[in-house]
Amino acid sequence: MESGHSDDCGLKKNEEHGFIILLSTPFGKGGYFYDAFSDPDFKHIHISSEDCKRIPKDFLAKEKQRLTKAEYMQEYLGEFTTSGINSSRRH
Repeated sequence: MESGHSDDCGLKKNEEHGFIILLSTPFGKGGYFYDAFSDPDFKHIHISSEDCKRIPKDFLAKEKQRLTKAEYMQEYLGEFTTSGINSSRRH
């Protein structure tokens, strides 16, 4: 993206006048979050649920059994899967 580029959401990236913080769980390979995460001009900090000490390992083990591999990767590893997966149908 070029400095000052705006997307459909109206968010702007301007290297000289501020910053934007995006916090989200990936939902497929598309959209503003994916584009920003894929852009080398953005600083990325990626922390999976498995790296977070506040989330019990036994909870993650149960979720890993309950969800498909792709659902778990998206929801708990923060990975961009081929298409967005709505895991709420399995709750």
